[in-house]
Amino acid sequence: MALLKKLWLLLVGLLAILLGLAVVLANPEPLSLELFGYSVGPMPSGLWLLLAVSCGCLLGILVGLPALLRMKRRVYLLNKQLVKQRLAYSNEQQKRG
Repeated sequence: MALLKKLWLLLVGLLAILLGLAVVLANPEPLSLELFGYSVGPMPSGLWLLLAVSCGCLLGILVGLPALLRMKRRVYLLNKQLVKQRLAYSNEQQKRG
């Protein structure tokens, strides 16, 4: 199952790279931007678009990461509590029977 997951991630990564390459090749017009007062040399507009989408994806992941970590911690604590309750219930059943 782990091999299948790795192959799936490899396929998705390869498709993302190919899609990004297609966007860059379809938009070769040079574009020069000024960011925070600094002029950034001309690069293909498709590359700028790809950089903007990549930065947006990374920012979205970073914003969602604290909530994800809180949920994982909560699941861990609840599972730990469940194991204790099941163990206590099992011990109680053994004492009765």
